[in-house]
Amino acid sequence: SPRDVYSMEETKNYKGLYHVLEHLISPLDGRPASLLKIDRIEARLKTLPIREVILALDATLEGDTTALYLKGQLSPFPVSLSRLAFGLPVGSSFESIDGGTLARAFSSRQKFAER
Repeated sequence: SPRDVYSMEETKNYKGLYHVLEHLISPLDGRPASLLKIDRIEARLKTLPIREVILALDATLEGDTTALYLKGQLSPFPVSLSRLAFGLPVGSSFESIDGGTLARAFSSRQKFAER
């Protein structure tokens, strides 16, 4: 949502363009892929020198479904596609972390030291 763009801007970690989808794919809730208006994203990819598309989507079934759909739709374009990492919130303790979040944290882990 546009509100999420504001949150990302507040981090001052990203200097680039945003494209707000406004919806995630959810056929059960009546939100098909056609609501994403992929043609707008494709137009930007054709006209602007974009090297990477970062998917900042919810860590839900709908977010995963939308990410997989976008991966397929954007595959013809010469851009790298990445997704924001999932995991443990800063300042959290293991006591308050659910199993799904912990599983995502393990799968999204990064090297801390090489041996």
